[in-house]
Amino acid sequence: MLVINTVNSIEALTGESFTCDYKEDGGFIRFALSSAPGRESSLLLDAMVLGLRSVKERYGNEIKLKE
Repeated sequence: MLVINTVNSIEALTGESFTCDYKEDGGFIRFALSSAPGRESSLLLDAMVLGLRSVKERYGNEIKLKE
């Protein structure tokens, strides 16, 4: 949910160009900005990573983060 919210927020609030691929049944999302992130996108992405790390701390075996 954090990742989807971040992608939707970048689309709605920043106007930055990106690609996004996903697998509905596997929980896999690949997101790539077309250029270096602007200030707003960078902040949104940092907030997403912070949230994902918090989830990982609580549910370590249930989530895999690849940075």
